[in-house]
Amino acid sequence: MPLKDIKLIAQTCLEEFNAHFDPSDCKIPLAFRERVTNLKGFTLVYNDYSIIVRGRVNGDSVSRDSYLPNQAFFMASYFSEYVTELFRYKEKAVSILKAAGYSSLANMQPFFTNEKEHGKEHIENGDDPFIAMLDEQGYIDEDRDLLIKFVTDYQYWNGEKYINRNDFFQSPLLNLMGLTASSNSMIANIVEYLATHPEDYQLLRNEVLTIRQIREHMGTNKIFFGTPGGGKSHMVTKLLETVPSRRQFRTTFHPDSDYASFVGTYKPKMAKDANGNETLDIIYSFEAQVFTKAYIAAWKDLDNDYYLIIEEINRGNCAQIFGDLFQLLDRKNGVSEYPIDADSSLEEYLLKKMPEQADACHKLCLPSNLHIYATMNTSDQSLLPMDSAFKRRWEWEYVPIKFEDDDPARNYTITIGKKTYLWREFLKEANKKIKDATDSEDKQMGSHFIKSNVEEKQFKSKVMYYLWSEVFKVEYGTPKNHFRYYPAGNEEPVEFTFNQLYEDETEEHEAPTNILNSFISKYLGVNEYTAPATINPVVDENPA
Repeated sequence: MPLKDIKLIAQTCLEEFNAHFDPSDCKIPLAFRERVTNLKGFTLVYNDYSIIVRGRVNGDSVSRDSYLPNQAFFMASYFSEYVTELFRYKEKAVSILKAAGYSSLANMQPFFTNEKEHGKEHIENGDDPFIAMLDEQGYIDEDRDLLIKFVTDYQYWNGEKYINRNDFFQSPLLNLMGLTASSNSMIANIVEYLATHPEDYQLLRNEVLTIRQIREHMGTNKIFFGTPGGGKSHMVTKLLETVPSRRQFRTTFHPDSDYASFVGTYKPKMAKDANGNETLDIIYSFEAQVFTKAYIAAWKDLDNDYYLIIEEINRGNCAQIFGDLFQLLDRKNGVSEYPIDADSSLEEYLLKKMPEQADACHKLCLPSNLHIYATMNTSDQSLLPMDSAFKRRWEWEYVPIKFEDDDPARNYTITIGKKTYLWREFLKEANKKIKDATDSEDKQMGSHFIKSNVEEKQFKSKVMYYLWSEVFKVEYGTPKNHFRYYPAGNEEPVEFTFNQLYEDETEEHEAPTNILNSFISKYLGVNEYTAPATINPVVDENPA
């Protein structure tokens, strides 16, 4: 692979560093700490936000321990590509000298000394020995000029030490980073290590957590609320699309939900003999439910985030469902500020599943890596009240009605008879009427109210039924009722009943299809949709 312009690489690394490096405290990923325990003969001891570089033995003496903030590793990761490329330059230069008869790096010292001091002069005089070597070996690769600059023009890459030295890269690297060599040589060693261990480099760059990110990852309780079909569940799914399913626990609240269905309870089951066969005896055992399963999983894997997702949280009696767990929702730095005593049955079960976390079994406490996300519809009339003490323990995020560019709902269609309309255009106009009728946005429909293209039957049973039962029913027979259409020959709209959408066409009743089309196109003002024409490929009728 040809060499890259080392000056350009240096500039790119520096620009990325200046743009993205966060100098605040950070945490090194556990997998990296487990893999990288030694560096240049030094032993690394990791603290939360710093590293002890434990001294190595040199003869009878032992070098002193030194201390590095975690930022040193994070900083080093930005310059790995630069050092990697310098090593590639050196590798090519050394291979050419070896082909010319130089057997070792030590033998190359006089050559590199001469080129460092007189390389430019040699080129000006047309008698450069390195160029002569390239010509003799027939080296005409596209990186030839870059390689010549590297060997003969140390100013090109800010080199200070001879190329044959093992630490030739330190001076230009530390100069690029704006560090002094005497106090930061260990950082140069870190960069060297990352440059020669690409897997560890990727691990560090991808998973290091800055203080800002740590705060983002602190356990939180958040409720996403908005109109029905507004995309609340879609937003949660999108937020967690990179989180493995094993770290997500989902449930849906409803009026019959209770503490036992959320946390767990004793249930009867058939006993088994020593061979695993069921007997006629009945025993009782604790059956964990979604909260307990999420709780155990999070405590057993504190280095990864876990999520408990509660759909339709306001459809259940939250005080009854959470019980004393309610107190755990008070968090400080992501952890429950006020742990509670586990009841004996739950405590016994937890101790069996995670004996190494005994404290979290005796005293229930939400860890910082366990997040609780919930969704709720603001318009739901069949919900149970949620008291203010419960509400204030949650963060709230409103999910507005909108069509994202990558949202498949953006192109959903409604087909009524032979006419087709875009769902998003219908929604825009229908929501205007809903707000006019209710003086509220709570009853408006969201983009995900329907899940695909719909035809007349589905449209009536899903959309029109919602409009009738939840929005316009109480307004029937009043000026604010928006169940209106234009009969043939009428210039003014007239009301229609929901039943008319299901009646056969007679002399007295217009066809339901005509009513719906008139309601959508004339009353709401939604233009008919014409799909873009497809270009048929040209077919050669006389293929060879």
